[in-house]
Amino acid sequence: MDWPDKERRKSLADACLRYQEQLGEAGETYLRGRALNPLEAAPTFRIGRVADPVRPEDRQYTGRLVIPVLKAGQPVQLLFRCIRPECKVNQFDDEGNSLEDHGEHPKVLGPRGERRWLFNTDCLSDPSSDELDIVEGEWDPIALTDALGLLAIGVPGAKRWKPSRTVWRRLVRDFRVVRFWKDPDEAGDELFKQIKNDVPHLRLIETQWDVNKTLQREGAGALVEAMGL
Repeated sequence: MDWPDKERRKSLADACLRYQEQLGEAGETYLRGRALNPLEAAPTFRIGRVADPVRPEDRQYTGRLVIPVLKAGQPVQLLFRCIRPECKVNQFDDEGNSLEDHGEHPKVLGPRGERRWLFNTDCLSDPSSDELDIVEGEWDPIALTDALGLLAIGVPGAKRWKPSRTVWRRLVRDFRVVRFWKDPDEAGDELFKQIKNDVPHLRLIETQWDVNKTLQREGAGALVEAMGL
């Protein structure tokens, strides 16, 4: 996908604003279930919900949470996340395994044919810190920002770094400290290796679960402990 043109940017901005207003109790409950503060995380990341579709093409997303990918505070893409209670969102067994099950419908939807962007790149221009945290997906950077106030970006999947490495490495390598929070799976191992090749001073952070699940299960203190602080 090329950069959205002026007309599409306006459409995205209008929809994003309206969906923020529709977050409602269902959206806030879901965020609290992810151990996030809706009063902080929702406005910071402009999270909303499709209660009443603004655009005809959004009817298929009715009831879903809206996670915008922002550039300079404005959406360039909208992602739509299923939060239906019957899909057992934010539910775990005694061993910490997710019970979430979406059956035959996808967990996250977005417009077909669009490329996926790095998530939360606006933090790269924040002068408050020379430390950067890299994670996979959208929820982990939201969690690190909300719980610890860190500058964190999300790579949209373990296979997405390599095609964009020339540009993305320029965005991150000049930070004095760069930490990578690895998902505990083979995809996480592979993504760490790819980024390490481009960012030699990359520091590995490992936890039993991914960042957001660790926050849900063990609290912010476990994330601070993983950093060695």
